[in-house]
Amino acid sequence: MGVTTILPSVYLKPVTVAVNVTKPTLTSGQYGKIIGWGEGQSAEAVQQTIDVIKKLSRSQVKEWARRGLSKSWVKDQLAKYSKSLALGGDKLKNAQLIHRKELMEKILKLWK
Repeated sequence: MGVTTILPSVYLKPVTVAVNVTKPTLTSGQYGKIIGWGEGQSAEAVQQTIDVIKKLSRSQVKEWARRGLSKSWVKDQLAKYSKSLALGGDKLKNAQLIHRKELMEKILKLWK
């Protein structure tokens, strides 16, 4: 039979431990799968992205966040899309560019 020693509470001190927990970083492709936007430059892919924008709700954004979408990634994408639009040139040939920018803006507007 073992012996258990119980120390009086005066010997126990609360300990605070700081833990930095970060979620693994997803790839842009994985974020795209969460969002469900159209992939590629086809008319169908662009329409899929437009449909995501039209149907987007606060509860959908909350679900995406639960699945791993990060607000910082959305902000980064919005900055990239905005910069590409401002620079013009060949970037404007991307049929998804303006719609994905609009999508990022709407996600951030609905983010809570």
